[in-house]
Amino acid sequence: MNLKKVVLITAGLSSFYLSSCVTQIPSTIEPRNPANSTEAQGTGDIDSSNGQFTTESVNSYKGKITRAGVTTERVIYRFWSGEYPLPVIDLNSSKKGTTKISAYTTVRDLSEKNKIDCTIKNGLYNPWSKTDSSAISYYTFTAAEDYKVVKAVVFDDAPKKVTAPAGSSVINVVYGAEGYCAGLLVVGKTQREVNAPCDFFSDNKSLVRTSAPSDKFNEQWLYLKCQEKDSSGKNIKAFIQDSDLLKAPGALPGCPASYGSVQSAKDCSR
Repeated sequence: MNLKKVVLITAGLSSFYLSSCVTQIPSTIEPRNPANSTEAQGTGDIDSSNGQFTTESVNSYKGKITRAGVTTERVIYRFWSGEYPLPVIDLNSSKKGTTKISAYTTVRDLSEKNKIDCTIKNGLYNPWSKTDSSAISYYTFTAAEDYKVVKAVVFDDAPKKVTAPAGSSVINVVYGAEGYCAGLLVVGKTQREVNAPCDFFSDNKSLVRTSAPSDKFNEQWLYLKCQEKDSSGKNIKAFIQDSDLLKAPGALPGCPASYGSVQSAKDCSR
């Protein structure tokens, strides 16, 4: 298995929102859902289901979220990491129709006032699924890890070789798969993806860690298109955590079928 491709698929960081511009990194990998040819539709920043940015233009950035009354800064990126991203959520996939769930209009603050009913289509929900027709995108929230480049260093596991000059930074370093990590190389006002074995970041004397994870925080979320309409007649969009969707009526854990594909709970038991 090509590990460079694995980390590109798993990290899902092929384009990034900048304060002044968007830098596109050419890639043959669809950043939302590599095994799904269905085009992701919808708008909304992670701040709110009614935000101003398209989900396709926001892949990795830092944002403040509040949990149990405590506000912390986290790295937010679009995918679920791991050799095989889990869980696979079988939401009544053997039945045609829909299931009503409880979701949030924002994931910044999980208060009761932000809860709404959201009816979504039955299917398998996972970044590798081909039957998650109500899914717009998949997100991970995790602890921040950043580095300062004190001596020029070459990343040769990126889509092509990239030299990080002294004085630049590598931010938002997150685990991808197969022992590989991905981050954003920041040089002046530009950003681009770099990939390397995780110990390349932690053990390299040319890199000095400026921000280390203070905990093991990790949340995985789904951004969904609900069947319900707003006052203008448009579909409401909402967020649900993976663990909560697994508790929805009729939901069961599915499993990977092979690399890049998933299967139902019934097929997993065979």
